[in-house]
Amino acid sequence: VRCGVDIMIQPGFAYDGESVQSLQPLGKTSELTKDLGGRIYHDFMHGAIMEDNMLKQFRFLGGVLSQCVSCVVETGKDCSDILDSQFDYERWARTQRRHLAESDSLPSKIELVSQLSQLVNNFTLQWALDCNHSELFAANRRLFIALRAFLELKKDHGRVVKDKLALLQSFLSHSTFIVLISKLPDAVQEELLRWIFTNEDRVWRYRGGRDRHETIGQYLNFLPHLRKTTDKDIHFPKAFPGVVAVTAAGGLENWSTDKFTIDDVVGYAVGEYIAFFNKTVYEVVTAWVQPRFRGLNLSIHMYLDIIQNIDCPYMMCETLEGTLERIIQQNPTFSLLERLHLTSRVVTRESSYAVQDIMGRCEQFERLFIHTDLILAVLRCYSAYFWMKDNRLTSAMAAAVPVLVIAGFAVWRFNRRTT
Repeated sequence: VRCGVDIMIQPGFAYDGESVQSLQPLGKTSELTKDLGGRIYHDFMHGAIMEDNMLKQFRFLGGVLSQCVSCVVETGKDCSDILDSQFDYERWARTQRRHLAESDSLPSKIELVSQLSQLVNNFTLQWALDCNHSELFAANRRLFIALRAFLELKKDHGRVVKDKLALLQSFLSHSTFIVLISKLPDAVQEELLRWIFTNEDRVWRYRGGRDRHETIGQYLNFLPHLRKTTDKDIHFPKAFPGVVAVTAAGGLENWSTDKFTIDDVVGYAVGEYIAFFNKTVYEVVTAWVQPRFRGLNLSIHMYLDIIQNIDCPYMMCETLEGTLERIIQQNPTFSLLERLHLTSRVVTRESSYAVQDIMGRCEQFERLFIHTDLILAVLRCYSAYFWMKDNRLTSAMAAAVPVLVIAGFAVWRFNRRTT
């Protein structure tokens, strides 16, 4: 399909079970959903082409122009190669010469290809800049994500593109939030964990497949109302299944648990309490963020939400090597801990397993053992700082935040020595 059209087949007839003659059409039997390139191409053909008398003569290039628009949207690159290879200039020239005087001349193929290519590029970029992103998000979230990806490719084309991209990023951040799985209805929790179990197959497929010992029963056992307690679980806190990242128009303010659907899930982090060297530890068994939503620091926010809601001072997870360094660069909490030379005291690292993907690349994982007490102290200090800032308190009080962090660390060390 040239324009990138997805055909969603829907049941088209109702059958009462008596006879073939009783088949009644339900109306629309299929729904065509254009991708971003298809949307822009539709406006291009009904706008720029039809409004310009000179361009009307190129309507026969509709299929080629469709490929050009899709190429620009998906790659951000010039589409002149497509036009050059598929535009039959000689045929077009013979048609045009019938209506021209002998003294008149036609533009060369190179000139026409350059003009049409520039027109497609300019129209596509201008469409993206003028698009009402909030309406697009509400109508089709997939198109919104494609628009954001296209502007990422074009972010070097001036300040106006960067401003639009920042606006989309801010809107997406506001529309994406973290929800505790335990706050969802029991039936929804089960549906979500079943979906997560299936999604892990897709996530690990290119890495050679997941651990065959994992079962859906193990995942459902994360849920409090389905957990099968054993003698070793008696000393553990109540089961905490984890968190899920959700995106919805209007953000958290206009969302409620009864509006939750699996289609809204863009990330998750699930786990359970375990015994680890005579300590009660919360282990994040698996975590994932939809690739199109990366760049919003969702994984960091999910881990921090878990830290603030678990009933033990330790958390353990396994991540790709280098993840901790990226977190330190992007998150103010861990950046402050690094500046105070406390990261090594809060996070213990050790090498874990390695996997080889289908491309032959080796991915090395490491286990992070996190002491959550000091992280919680830093988070509270940041909350106090922003509260003081919002209430216009003096800078001297705001400057006391690092002191509070160090004091919190001292209390944490004292408690650790006495327990």
